[in-house]
Amino acid sequence: MTARDPEGTSGDAPLPPSLWPWRERGLAVDAVPAEAAALVRELPGFASTAECAALRADLGARLPAEGDHGRVVPRGPVAEAVEARILAILRRIYVLDDLLGDHAVLLRLEVGQFHALRADDALRDDDGWRPLPQGARRDVSAFLYLDDAGAGGELWFPQHGLVVAPATGLLVTYPSNRCFLHEVLPVAAGARHALQVWARRASPAAG
Repeated sequence: MTARDPEGTSGDAPLPPSLWPWRERGLAVDAVPAEAAALVRELPGFASTAECAALRADLGARLPAEGDHGRVVPRGPVAEAVEARILAILRRIYVLDDLLGDHAVLLRLEVGQFHALRADDALRDDDGWRPLPQGARRDVSAFLYLDDAGAGGELWFPQHGLVVAPATGLLVTYPSNRCFLHEVLPVAAGARHALQVWARRASPAAG
């Protein structure tokens, strides 16, 4: 257990029914209660060192030719196996048997680069929040760190006062809605490599 998690809500333990409402797509409230932090899960050692190295190698080999702002779509048997395990653990934790893989990317951030504050199920501009383009839907997100060399690149959830430090093989999961705004803090030294996976309910009307 961690200090922020009540009994039964850490690691890969399924969410108790009292926390299910915080999974919902599009959810946004003015004040997020402290107990909602239990929906942010950290699973150390989820991926092996060898798997992380293989994913970094895939990214490094393809990034110069295919990379779009430091990201490529993962390929190959290692990526397929890791993504399948991530989807399975998301279904277990969030008690959502109808979750489907939506999209995945391998990411590289250099010194000074970061990802600004965001939600994964909507976009924000000067006029406020708007839906994802082309009818895209995201319900649950996962972020797998592929290394822990260098400095910076922490995953920050300001609504929950939570900062997650990089560690090779660490999987971080959270709902994609606006009650779990997050950003990747600037990389201070070296580079950060990660696999980001988004999942969606099979039915848009699923509660």
